[in-house]
Amino acid sequence: MKLKPLLVSFAALALASVAQAQTKWDMPTPYSDGEFHTINVRQFAEDVKKATNGGSTSTCTPTAR
Repeated sequence: MKLKPLLVSFAALALASVAQAQTKWDMPTPYSDGEFHTINVRQFAEDVKKATNGGSTSTCTPTAR
């Protein structure tokens, strides 16, 4: 069956192109700005930005006031 290797190759190629795409996330939190949950999400977003050399950016949006 020659179709299976072709499909696996196509899937791998598609995933590789997705992995190289620049990504922007909006990460809302149900907590206020000073809560440790929101602080941790902001730190996570900065760590991801550094690890991907700016290829993936996140915006933390606290929703509670």
